Amino acid sequence: MESMQTIFTIVNSILSLTVLGLIIRFSVMMRSAFSMMKDALKEKEDGLKQRIETLKEELEKTEKWAKRNEEELIKEKNVIEKQLNTVLSEVNIDLRSRDIREAVKNVDENLKISIKEITEKIENLKLEKTNNDIEFNLSLAEAFAANGEWSKSAEQFEIVTKIKSTSWELYFSQGVAFANSRLDGISNLKSLQSYISAIIFLPKNIDTNTRARIYIYLGAMLKRLNKLEEAEFNIKIGLKYAQDKYEINDGLYNLACVYAMQNNKKEYLEAEEKLKSNSIKKYHYLQSRLSEYAPNFDKN
Repeated sequence: MESMQTIFTIVNSILSLTVLGLIIRFSVMMRSAFSMMKDALKEKEDGLKQRIETLKEELEKTEKWAKRNEEELIKEKNVIEKQLNTVLSEVNIDLRSRDIREAVKNVDENLKISIKEITEKIENLKLEKTNNDIEFNLSLAEAFAANGEWSKSAEQFEIVTKIKSTSWELYFSQGVAFANSRLDGISNLKSLQSYISAIIFLPKNIDTNTRARIYIYLGAMLKRLNKLEEAEFNIKIGLKYAQDKYEINDGLYNLACVYAMQNNKKEYLEAEEKLKSNSIKKYHYLQSRLSEYAPNFDKN
């Protein structure tokens, strides 16, 4: 019996030593593994730090280059802007003039070519920080208008009116630019909104013909949008203020178009007769456009 206990004691001791050995070996292995993982993480961290430093250096270089490039672009823009203003001083177009389309037609062709070349240079510069430069954008608006690029002119006016939003003159010119763009319903709506804004900010002491012109232009845009009652109402307001022949004849022309679109023969003939006695040129223009505005109208 004692010998059996001795054997069990020896076996237990051997097993204990074996387990202890396994535990020690496992502990050593785990330490080694943790050490290797730590070294690997440290190496990865060092590599990441190095990459971040490299990227920072590259970013600093890029920012310096971008700043130098932007400064050079601004210098070039200033030189080109002076050239543009010099040419525009010879063109001398007033965007508030009574017949802006006629004024643009009369611009010298060589000047138009010069303006086109200069505006293309400016567009190619792709300047991003000029939206607060009112004078620059106004010059571009006038340049595009002088060259008959009305939609581009309107875009420049939109930039300016976002900054200087209480000028009736800017809104009026913007309305003219959108009206002459003749792109789609959107340009007509924007022209309409521009004329409404011009009326809102119109001074009380403005001359009657300017007031008349804006209301008649507003009516003309409503006519394009087929809002005929509203068009008639605003054109009649314009004619009430109109004193000079241009505004009177323009109002009568647009009113006659509205009456034709309404198929109102009696009122049309009265407006047509007044227009014919005032301006045979405007009368013939009415006849040439009538089929476009009122294809189903028969005045005979």
